[in-house]
Parts: sequence; C-alpha cells; structure tokens
Amino acid sequence: MPEFVTGTFGKLKEAFVNASSSVSYVVRVDAYLAHMEPFVVENGATRECLTLHRARGDAWMLERGPIDRDEQQWAVWTREAMEEKIGPNLLHFEFGDRDIG
Repeated sequence: MPEFVTGTFGKLKEAFVNASSSVSYVVRVDAYLAHMEPFVVENGATRECLTLHRARGDAWMLERGPIDRDEQQWAVWTREAMEEKIGPNLLHFEFGDRDIG
C-alpha cells in the first residue's frame, strides 16, 4: 500500500482510538489506484467501531458507528452512499495526483 494511504489511515485510526466522543458516518472511498486493505478498529471508551471494507469494484466504505448498531439503518445509509445521488447528506471530494503533495 502506498505511504500516503497507509499514513492517512494510520492517523485516522489513531485519532479514532483516542476519541472521547462518538459520531456516526458512512464514507464512500473510490480508490482506483491505491491498494487498500480492510480493517476493523474498536474504541472501548465510545463503544464504537471504525471499519474499512470493499463494497464493490474500486468502491470502499469507511464506516464509524456504535458497536451495537441498527443494522437495517446502516444498510440504508450504505446503499445511499453507493447510489451517488445528489442530496442533502452527500459531500463529494475529488483529488487527483496533481492535487496531493
């Protein structure tokens, strides 16, 4: 995995483990060239889980939420993240090679 990717996710995991308040989100990450590796990290203080897993093709899902969560609601949020529809809950960021570094 490229250093940019491992460094970024390493910092994200460290910040998550050290977090003292909870938040929930689902982020779709399109990684066309990066070699991603799935992970699961738990934070006992906030009773949350941070996961990265492949959804399909080059689309990955980064999810943060309660360890004991409503799986039906999370399925809806994950499906919405995969649909790419413009809506009130969608933020779109796109970075090319020339934008980094």
